[in-house]
Amino acid sequence: MGDNYSVCLDIKFREGKRDEARDSLRKWMEKKESRYGPKGSFGNVCWCREECRKNGIDTDTLEGMIKCILAFHQGSCRYDNECDGGWETYRSEFRGSYSWSSVMEDAMSELAPYLEDGSSMSVGRDDGYDEYLVESEKYEDGTRRSMLSVTTRRRIWEGE
Repeated sequence: MGDNYSVCLDIKFREGKRDEARDSLRKWMEKKESRYGPKGSFGNVCWCREECRKNGIDTDTLEGMIKCILAFHQGSCRYDNECDGGWETYRSEFRGSYSWSSVMEDAMSELAPYLEDGSSMSVGRDDGYDEYLVESEKYEDGTRRSMLSVTTRRRIWEGE
């Protein structure tokens, strides 16, 4: 049982923040990782690193970690970093657990402080889709606070 996911991640890292984003995401993934074997356990995540490596994904890079989160080791996927202005696009279609959307949302929240405004993730599922958008506030003292806004659309099934 699970959901069919169709994900589009369009992101641009703030200048000089890519390495910090990589380190932050790595720590987050290590904290979330299951220590109970390939099936995992409640509250922990199996990133399928071995399957990713077998498919040529370097799980030690930021790009590779994002690909693990978006299940690039299964289903159809595409990565494009040749977009104008430093934008990167990841697209993936895969079958995952019902709770995998919350894993992707948490990952996007982890990356948000390092991303430019307008970075987004669309997650389509069997029952609808969610849109995540990075927006930030800049304060008088020069600090910046990033927020992740979410728009949810659910399909309503009508009986016959």
